[in-house]
Amino acid sequence: MSSSLSSFLPQAAIFDVDGTIVDNMEWHARAFDAFVLRHGLPAMTLETRRQTDGKRNREIFPLLFGREISPEELQAFEDET
Repeated sequence: MSSSLSSFLPQAAIFDVDGTIVDNMEWHARAFDAFVLRHGLPAMTLETRRQTDGKRNREIFPLLFGREISPEELQAFEDET
């Protein structure tokens, strides 16, 4: 059997759009709780979560900081571990 990708012919593939197959919202909530704490921002509330759930970081960070976020800031926030 060849080890090259040309011999790899799957019959199916599974794609999980967040929350479709795996309920990972608790992990998102924990990550944003840690993020706002680290940046001295107000704690996430149920209302904040409703406003941010399902949105991309470029939409979420301006809501959390209450201001526009530059592309460089956005990238820096996304790169945080």
